Amino acid sequence: MNLNLLLALFFTLIIAIFAAQNALPVEIRFFGWTWVMSLVVVIVGAATLGALLASTLAVVRQVKMRVQAREQKNRLRQLEQELEQARRRLAEQQHEILRLQAELAALGPAGAAVNPAPHASTGGAAAGAAPAGTAPAGGTAAGGSTAGGTAAGDGAGPGEPGSSAPA
Repeated sequence: MNLNLLLALFFTLIIAIFAAQNALPVEIRFFGWTWVMSLVVVIVGAATLGALLASTLAVVRQVKMRVQAREQKNRLRQLEQELEQARRRLAEQQHEILRLQAELAALGPAGAAVNPAPHASTGGAAAGAAPAGTAPAGGTAAGGSTAGGTAAGDGAGPGEPGSSAPA
């Protein structure tokens, strides 16, 4: 059995016992009106109004949660569709890359002479420049060192000991 239901039944029983033991007539005043009634009626009426108010608030909260859940479900469906479209585009682009690589390979040595456009893996180097990590003729690779010098960017200025720049 549900714990909330058991607690509600327990408190209802306690209220009923309390009301039955206090059945004296009482005078009730509210905004200038006056009533005389049994304390049982007052206690049971107050408990009933409290239960109705709590139930109403619970229903409102539950409706809000259902609306929010529906909105989230719709958003999830939309995101899943966007993900599927992105996966399809990725597969198409990968297929296009493979097709272009095969076409480039079919061109043979003549195709190898074609210098591809620079991309992120070369650090945006200009066409004809040495790719990152390789030494240009007579120099050092980025982050490398020369026989008499130190690594690039170590703070040694021109003419200082350990500098690879001419004095």
